[in-house]
Amino acid sequence: MRRLVRHRNGQVGASAEGMRWLYGIIVFSLLVAALAWAVGGYHTGFHTLNALAPWAGEVFWQNLTHLGNGSVALALLLLFARNHPSAVWTGLIAAVFALLLSHGIKYGATTLRPPAVLDADAFHLIGRGWPTRSFPSGHTVTAFVFAAIFIAHMHSTLARALLLLAAILVGGSRVVVGVHWPIDVLAGAALGTAAAVIGISLGRRWRWGLQPVGHRICVLVLVVGTFGLFDEINGYPHAMLLSQTLAVLALAVASFDYLGPLLRAAAVRRLTSGSP
Repeated sequence: MRRLVRHRNGQVGASAEGMRWLYGIIVFSLLVAALAWAVGGYHTGFHTLNALAPWAGEVFWQNLTHLGNGSVALALLLLFARNHPSAVWTGLIAAVFALLLSHGIKYGATTLRPPAVLDADAFHLIGRGWPTRSFPSGHTVTAFVFAAIFIAHMHSTLARALLLLAAILVGGSRVVVGVHWPIDVLAGAALGTAAAVIGISLGRRWRWGLQPVGHRICVLVLVVGTFGLFDEINGYPHAMLLSQTLAVLALAVASFDYLGPLLRAAAVRRLTSGSP
């Protein structure tokens, strides 16, 4: 039997209770989206959420919405790579499916975003005003992939609730900054969570990423993706400090977790070989 990477904290993967949370998120998101569409159409609820923009200021909203960036999610996964290899492996599988599904729908639907529909003085726009490919919200998909993976693997109800709240805030910020409609966000939440379910299901069957070599390759992918945070602001310049700080932290933790033991072992060998 081939050796697998072990969790430091003893967790072995997604739990049945965690999976129930994911199914609940998918069903609830789709039901609310359907209800919103039935009540007010595709644009319903936009002005209510977008009106929150002045409450916290542009810097806050830019940083919050930037948390849905793909490189941010990779850096966050890198922080947990050593302690949660199963979450990292299933998260990467989920990310591939989420990318294919969300971009496939975006390019197929070609729906217009608020800046292409509303007059400039009719809403708050923070950052760059993207015109097309509104459905679904890609940042929300990313946020819910990350949150859903860890909701499934964690055993604390409070931790799950906090992760879900964080993903909701990131998704909602896409409406507040003026580049998505609420239904885009609800669809992104359902799609991102569904991609996580797919990733977990496939990760249980295909365990290559939990083998030592596979895990190291996964970590390398995360490291490469994390470097994107040094120059990727995606229209939100106030988020650059957050990006660079997170990148440095994630790379430092990964270096300590993976290079540290190798360097210490090499030092011990040198000392041993030099002993009389």
